[in-house]
Amino acid sequence: MPFKTIPEGLDEIPDMAGTTIRRKWLTWMIAPLALFAVVWDSFLFFWYTTALSKPGTPWMMILFPAGHVAVGIGITYFVIASLANKTDVILNTSFIEVTTGPFPWIGNKRVMVSDIAGIIVRERCGNQNRKITYSVMYAGHDRKEKKFLSSLPNREQADFIAARIREITGLTNEAE
Repeated sequence: MPFKTIPEGLDEIPDMAGTTIRRKWLTWMIAPLALFAVVWDSFLFFWYTTALSKPGTPWMMILFPAGHVAVGIGITYFVIASLANKTDVILNTSFIEVTTGPFPWIGNKRVMVSDIAGIIVRERCGNQNRKITYSVMYAGHDRKEKKFLSSLPNREQADFIAARIREITGLTNEAE
């Protein structure tokens, strides 16, 4: 059953070969994390400025926060990626491709339609069952589930993407 409306948070861009479903990462929830990243990175900058400005600083003062620096880099990268990145699901009758950019991120893939037996939407619980997200999965002919997309914030987005995949590729039912 084709959807008449596109769920909030998604855009559909038709082209000659098929269609692209685009999901932007930017949400209001990134604001507190961005603030945290600024505070975290500022503290580390202050720490290293102080430690390196004094001659004879013990090596422990320089090495101790190395793990904190790694966490700061990871959080900052995630915030920047969340501000700019988008995930495109490119659909046509031959293949399905998932790409994320402009900042590199894991999960890019291209799957030939002939390698897909069915499309499945899965609900995932994380953070001690408080945060529910959805994944669009596919089953290969070996009946093993593999991931197309994950961390979709609502069921409507996952169902829309799964329905459009089925409609454009001609897959008729979910894998059992």
